[in-house]
Amino acid sequence: MSSEDPKPREEEWRAIQARLGELLARRGLSVPNGRCQLVDRDSGAFEQKVRVFFQDHEDGLSDDEVEAHSDLLQAVCDLLWDYSREWRVSFVVTRKDGTETIPPRGVRVSTNGPEVFPPVEVSPADTRQTRELYDALEQLLAAHGTSNAFGEGDYWIVDDSWVPLSHKVCIFNIEFLTPQLVGEVQHLLKDKFPACHLWFQIEVREPGAEVPLPGIRVFPDRIEHDWDRDKLRSIFNDRFRW
Repeated sequence: MSSEDPKPREEEWRAIQARLGELLARRGLSVPNGRCQLVDRDSGAFEQKVRVFFQDHEDGLSDDEVEAHSDLLQAVCDLLWDYSREWRVSFVVTRKDGTETIPPRGVRVSTNGPEVFPPVEVSPADTRQTRELYDALEQLLAAHGTSNAFGEGDYWIVDDSWVPLSHKVCIFNIEFLTPQLVGEVQHLLKDKFPACHLWFQIEVREPGAEVPLPGIRVFPDRIEHDWDRDKLRSIFNDRFRW
């Protein structure tokens, strides 16, 4: 959205802020009783900041804490899909005296998912394996369907914001995502990429229906179902194969 048309951006900011406030309140995270506080000002950027207060330490968000709130981060990612793709929500670590850490620490969420900042230093070996996994996935998935970044095919492997040792695949055709396909992907991980995992996100547009975004995560040793299976079955009937 261009800077010459600020009103829609401001309207989106207000809408995002309101929905974030409701989301945090439902989870008991809003201050004064919780740990999170929405920053109620508009810097003119496509970003909403959320201060996260820590009483016991100032070091930032540990991997365990990020994982513990993964459902919240996913919910934030999902709501951002209703707005311009430039939007980010930053959960920023804040000391108990109200000051932020220097350098800033926290998690930034976009439609591509969460990203811990400052960026984690990635080893050359991990970078190489992430690239090799991308190439292997593209070859495997291309044998089953058509890739298109604009939603006009069956799928798209996100290629502009990688998380080390993982990839996100957007699904545009619900019939493309079958148990057999996921089984092939899991076999690939077990056989060649045991340290990696994959996230399939449902982004199918169905006339007259609001399709929920969450999908499934595939690991070498397990599959985690994040979607509402009953809801998807009610929308797609036998086109949904799970």
